[in-house]
Amino acid sequence: MPLSRQFARTIPAFTLFFLFWLNCTTAQTTVQWTDPIDIVGDSGQGTASPRIALYPDGSPAVLWGKGGSAPAILFSRWQNGVFTPPVQISTGGVFPGIYDFGGLDLAIHGDTVYVAFERIDKGIYLARSTNQGASFEPPVPVYKSNAGPLVTLPSVAVTPQGVVLVSYLFENANETNALYHLARSTDGGQTFSQPVVASAPAAGDHVCECCPSDILCQGDSVWLAFRNLQPGNIRDIWVSASADQGASFSAAVDVDDTNWVQSVCPSSAPRMHSTGDSLVTVWMSRGTGITRVHGSAVGISGNIPAPGFTFEFSGTNGTQNHPDIAGQADTIGVVWEESGIPGNSTEVFFTFSTQGTHGLPDQIRNLTQAPGAQKSPALAYRDGAFHLIYADVLSARVWYRKGVVTMANATTAADQLPQVSVFPNPATTTIRLDWPERINMDAFQLTNAYGRVCRQWQDVRPGQQLSVAGLPPGMYYLQYGKKYRRRTQKIVVLGR
Repeated sequence: MPLSRQFARTIPAFTLFFLFWLNCTTAQTTVQWTDPIDIVGDSGQGTASPRIALYPDGSPAVLWGKGGSAPAILFSRWQNGVFTPPVQISTGGVFPGIYDFGGLDLAIHGDTVYVAFERIDKGIYLARSTNQGASFEPPVPVYKSNAGPLVTLPSVAVTPQGVVLVSYLFENANETNALYHLARSTDGGQTFSQPVVASAPAAGDHVCECCPSDILCQGDSVWLAFRNLQPGNIRDIWVSASADQGASFSAAVDVDDTNWVQSVCPSSAPRMHSTGDSLVTVWMSRGTGITRVHGSAVGISGNIPAPGFTFEFSGTNGTQNHPDIAGQADTIGVVWEESGIPGNSTEVFFTFSTQGTHGLPDQIRNLTQAPGAQKSPALAYRDGAFHLIYADVLSARVWYRKGVVTMANATTAADQLPQVSVFPNPATTTIRLDWPERINMDAFQLTNAYGRVCRQWQDVRPGQQLSVAGLPPGMYYLQYGKKYRRRTQKIVVLGR
């Protein structure tokens, strides 16, 4: 069954070719980042589980938690060119559960701000502000737990129609037999209906017992990404789909081909973004023997995931974890935390593409480069700008940076590599590549519209002919260069 009937597309081949010739030259883009801004103001206010959301005008709001004997949830928003002093959100006498990897979430719809939080043995709660976060109403229960079951790790999102959605783990008192519930509010978060089991369409009987989920809304479609648990302790990422604004879930797809066998929950959430007719999901897995961030694109109308992609490590013997993804249309950014960096503990890395998933793993940048541990990045995007927050464990601060997507000139282009001449283009069975012989380039690959690698070539020399025979007709992307200096060019294959 399709992930969504609403977004089925049929584009004739000649239309693709026409669009290709209208935009034949790929402009070089870069992201210019501002200096970090301290949101917390002083130490002692916590750095746990930072989350970010944007108002309709593109300004950010930030949420995070403070653990310990007096746990608290703090909120700040961008106003008049600065972040407001952090305010503590009332939890109605409930001591919230505060974790580094989840337990809090934030969503904005118009002028209304929604904050979801938990008390694992009590229930899931939602606090609401109708004045852009200037003040918050007392929290209301999304689900109150009776003696026995535990509820934990809420996520919140709002559909374009204003339906408030809250997902959470529902499990036994010994943290087994977990399911993912989703509750809906059609009155702006004042009351919630009985939850549905959003994870039910996935294979197996249960989900991973302490990995947060992610909700994505578009039109009437709602998707829930989560780590599933199948027999044999296989813990991989699935996406469930609803076509009725979260009222029911009738389809699911396995987007993760790593098949990680793990006896305990890794406490790491997947994140989603939609681009065109695809869902792009990123997550952490050790299914290949290395703890690293993986990604995959799945056709919304076809339920068929493309082969996944990964991101190169910058250090040695490191790990990647806790990714986030954000974007709009074909502009996508991904952040994650990575260890193994010489001289430092854990850093925040960022990569982006203005062509969907094409070239996404190639423009990787260390955004922090600071002593100690920089962790838990969260990313948002609107109107040509990325908004990033992350926790600095050493300074006990939450930091914010804004990254503006800009055109790069000849001296500031990230790759500074020559454009390869491709002939013929459109191609049928072979292509010939030419560039100045004095410049060495080590790897060429061809990807299709879903980011799937269709051809890979090593040790290519100028003037060499490469086979594209057997490829289906369509638009492809030739990627080439060296490790972190790469370019992408469009190629049309006519087939024969």
